[in-house]
Amino acid sequence: MSNNHRRGRPPAQSSQQVCEDLLTAAEQCALNKPIRNITGRDIATMAKVTQAMINYYFANKDGLYIALIEFQISDWERKVQALVATMPHLTKAPTAELVALIDQCFYRRGTVIKILVRELTETGSAVRSAYWEKLTSRISDAWRHYLNEAIRHGLYRDDFNPDHALMSILGLAMLPQSLDEEVLDNVYHMSKAGLSDPDWLKHVETCIDNLFEPR
Repeated sequence: MSNNHRRGRPPAQSSQQVCEDLLTAAEQCALNKPIRNITGRDIATMAKVTQAMINYYFANKDGLYIALIEFQISDWERKVQALVATMPHLTKAPTAELVALIDQCFYRRGTVIKILVRELTETGSAVRSAYWEKLTSRISDAWRHYLNEAIRHGLYRDDFNPDHALMSILGLAMLPQSLDEEVLDNVYHMSKAGLSDPDWLKHVETCIDNLFEPR
């Protein structure tokens, strides 16, 4: 028996699956209550693993939820970078592809956004602290990178204030996902599921193109 096995280390081939199961369980447990009301045992039970696995892979419950948020942000960064890599070969801005990424990374991952928005209002939340310390700039940096590269390759205009442009695009594409479901319904007659509707996605694409495409 190896030393690793004697210390209770999980087999390497199972590590990714255990992590994925814990992340999924953490997301499900936080659907309708704040993280402070969730125990590590709740998450472990749903993931069908021992609570020690949370500490092994993520240090603690807060580390697990921070990893859940960070995973979504990292996925967004990777996909934006891949889209930017196509720009030298394009004659038209890949706005439709960008909107598809917004749908994949944010609209269709609404539960994670809901958890984040809720935790940002929680005093003393470890997720809140981690977000403001190291995560929030990564979302905006990916947006800035996309805009700057689209401008550099002549796919978008260059006669606008980049900070104003960033605010405009975030307000259009990202703000709806952070709104409460009741607000979306009563004020805008939309739903979170409706953000993935082809008509809304086309509207976002058209608005971005109208703002930034060369004239």
